[in-house]
Amino acid sequence: MKTKTLSPELLHKIDAYWRAANYLSTGQIYLYDNPLLKRPLTLADVKHMLLGHWGTTPGQNFIYVHLNRVIKEYDLDMIYVSGPGHGGPAVVSNTYLEAHTARSIPISARTKPACGSNRSTNTARTCRKSGAGTIPNEYAAFRGGRIVKKLIVFDLDGTLAESKSSLDAEMSVLLYDLLGSVKVAVISGGGWPQFEKQLLSNLPHDERLVNLSLLPTCGTKFFQYKGDWERIYSEDFNTNEKEKIVGSLEKAVGMAGFKVEKVWGEAIEDRGSQITFSALGQQAPWRKRKNGTPISPSGRRSR
Repeated sequence: MKTKTLSPELLHKIDAYWRAANYLSTGQIYLYDNPLLKRPLTLADVKHMLLGHWGTTPGQNFIYVHLNRVIKEYDLDMIYVSGPGHGGPAVVSNTYLEAHTARSIPISARTKPACGSNRSTNTARTCRKSGAGTIPNEYAAFRGGRIVKKLIVFDLDGTLAESKSSLDAEMSVLLYDLLGSVKVAVISGGGWPQFEKQLLSNLPHDERLVNLSLLPTCGTKFFQYKGDWERIYSEDFNTNEKEKIVGSLEKAVGMAGFKVEKVWGEAIEDRGSQITFSALGQQAPWRKRKNGTPISPSGRRSR
């Protein structure tokens, strides 16, 4: 069996688009000002409370650009469903690049492309609104008088369930019913064990799971159900890469002087294809991570 691969030219274009979306997303999540880096970043440029979550955003941008590719190639009708919180920056970045959001944000706000970062025009509020409800009607395109949904993609944390929490009974029933009629994909920054605990343990183990695709660690792993769950791919780091990443994280944390009152579990977690840092620890209660806890003598807070 010969596997069809994408051309180098198309891969280059997809990668360039993905990196542009990630850049815009980074500005929305972390920066209060200076998104084009026209001067060295300072602490004043960084938001005290983050807008969105980097753990899921690159994966959503990755899914978005490839969905655009298959929509064009196969002339598909498709709707992308994403939570307005963790994944909001990804949706805004992609619609901005497609020039849809750009038409619904004032020109003054678009002078700094990383919308959500512009202090003077308060684009954080504008972008949130754009991602939530002012996207133009191109996204509600009808064909034959109706919208045909063939694939629905969800973020796990903050959309199907609270962060690192199990699906509740109502959501479990709704998702199971949906699997009876369409293909569903779920993506998250969490690892495979988190998917098993949060998602799969709350769904019936039957033939409907063939309609479910799972993408842990921001899409760097891919699982499908074929009588049992099979890993289709996993873009794992090698030992040298892991050591370099962990070392860089530890160095950055030390330089920043982060000190929390209590840590729940390991602060740095190796998920194979993703190295994750949590100032409060990977097992920190959701309420603690949501509300923040005091860190360092400066009184700044960590999420």
